[in-house]
Amino acid sequence: MKKKFVKKKHSSEDSPELYKNPKKPVKKPVKDLLTRMTLEEKSAQMMCIWQQKLKNWLMKMETLIS
Repeated sequence: MKKKFVKKKHSSEDSPELYKNPKKPVKKPVKDLLTRMTLEEKSAQMMCIWQQKLKNWLMKMETLIS
């Protein structure tokens, strides 16, 4: 059975943007932000992380070879 991804809709009237509140415990703003992000935004964030890791690794390998 396939799981369906349901995008929750937020409106500024019924849910404040917790992810912008630095006084909240970390888990709540993170959860809030993740529910607001689209699948495309989440995958773009992950690609950005892996691209940076690859770049760092390649630079490290280059210095080891030189």
